[in-house]
Amino acid sequence: MQIKCKKCGKIFGYDIWGTIYPGGKEKEDIDCPYCGENNGYEMTSAFVRTYTLETQNKNNDNNKNITQK
Repeated sequence: MQIKCKKCGKIFGYDIWGTIYPGGKEKEDIDCPYCGENNGYEMTSAFVRTYTLETQNKNNDNNKNITQK
């Protein structure tokens, strides 16, 4: 999933990983990997992992340049 940070405005990704068990859910924060701002939470028994999208955007730009030539 992708989300725009409410503080710095950068778009970052997050996903939920780990084993999900019924019950025992807790609030797992979604913190911006750029500035650390909290951007909400997910109620889950797993973990929330956030990551930057800069590398993916650079790779997409490189691929666009290759296909345009």
